[in-house]
Amino acid sequence: LDPAARQLDDQATPSRCDAADFVTDVTVPDNTVFSPGETFTKTWRVRNSGFCDWSADYALVFSSGDQMGAPDEIALPQVVLAGETVDISLELTAPTQPGTYTGFWALRNNDGTLFGMGQTAAMAFWVQIQVPAAETPEPY
Repeated sequence: LDPAARQLDDQATPSRCDAADFVTDVTVPDNTVFSPGETFTKTWRVRNSGFCDWSADYALVFSSGDQMGAPDEIALPQVVLAGETVDISLELTAPTQPGTYTGFWALRNNDGTLFGMGQTAAMAFWVQIQVPAAETPEPY
């Protein structure tokens, strides 16, 4: 990249202090099938796309939908500098009834303000799983 192009990129950095970009589902892509009551770990890879560092006081918090046995909040596993990525994991339990379950999660800064992804940093992260109906044995 030439210096002029790099400067343009630098000027295009987000104007938001706290913002995140979803990078990838490290574990449990959408619609993964789990047995009723099965425990699993959901891990998102997230980039700090704002200009403020995420301190030890930042957390992932339950926003809405299906909580699947997770705590209301978990602290981020490390300080995340602007531009860095972090893997954030939750221990979850699949519900016992068949269906599609989706839980929405947001980040919370040290002032208690929620933020997430997208142009306005207002979109939640989610986990979506499927729990199949129990199979009935075939009669003889």
